[in-house]
Amino acid sequence: FAQRSLQRIRRAVREIESLTESFRVLARASDPGLPAEDFLVNDVVRREVERYGELLVGKPVELKLQENARFALHAPPRVLAVVIGNLIRNACLYTAQGGIVVSVDAGSVRVTDTGSGMSEEDLGRAFQPFYRGSRSGAGHGIGLAIVRRIADRFEWQVELESTPGSGTVAVLRFPAAIPVD
Repeated sequence: FAQRSLQRIRRAVREIESLTESFRVLARASDPGLPAEDFLVNDVVRREVERYGELLVGKPVELKLQENARFALHAPPRVLAVVIGNLIRNACLYTAQGGIVVSVDAGSVRVTDTGSGMSEEDLGRAFQPFYRGSRSGAGHGIGLAIVRRIADRFEWQVELESTPGSGTVAVLRFPAAIPVD
């Protein structure tokens, strides 16, 4: 009992930290005080995978990272961390069993899960603030809205594909990606 309570507390703290950081970054996304720099996307994705793996403790879900390519961006690294973190967090929350694969490919990052998936209606409204659709209960309905706003601001492309009962694929494409050998 104590172990499960401790896990729930840790998850709640992670949720609050993630939400707070998302709002902070969103508020400052157009602020020149948030410094842009060249950074390796793989490093940010790796940290976010490690960070959100804790949400899966006690669940029969495997979280894997596949680094099929390496690339850099010129942007604030914290902004990318918030976007990737929100996508991984959603996959963790809505996947009860199976797996989550985060893939870094040439100029893109893909988060694929075997979770509950979304209906066409939910998929069409997924980026609307506070929309939780038929999957209500696990999230707050703002993560994907934040992802969309930040992606639009930095001219990144975000796409969702989903099938109810089969899972969801979220893809972030970076037109200004800098290939790294």
